[in-house]
Amino acid sequence: MALRTKSEGDSAAHELDCAQQIVRILFERTGLPAIIRNPPAVIVGAGNWISFTVDQAVSSETVLGLRDPAGELAFVPDVLNRSAAVRSRTSPSLHLTNLGSGKNLVGHVDAHYYVKNPIGHADEFLRNKTTAPSELLKRDLFRQ
Repeated sequence: MALRTKSEGDSAAHELDCAQQIVRILFERTGLPAIIRNPPAVIVGAGNWISFTVDQAVSSETVLGLRDPAGELAFVPDVLNRSAAVRSRTSPSLHLTNLGSGKNLVGHVDAHYYVKNPIGHADEFLRNKTTAPSELLKRDLFRQ
């Protein structure tokens, strides 16, 4: 078993804190707090992936009706799974993946909204690695 150094532990805690901030900001910017009662549980997994779960089931119809602060629809149906998954139009983008299943909401953060940056999104997917949460937090999170 490899022992973690204090700086590695501090770094992991910092990345988790950044990931929690990103998810909170993206939830707010997409209107999710209007339909979500419980705060999301956030983790940073291998490849810097920010994943989250919420102790609540949600339907795709409800999420697709949410609007951003400018009054635009906040989410679009996922191209590959239109009935059960959606993506926020923000960059970084929330990808909610089990809507309408009756199970707790789950999702992750993609560093790029695929419509605005298909190359960046494809690169994330193919490498199975994304931008570190601390770097994402430095970005303009809400370019449309």
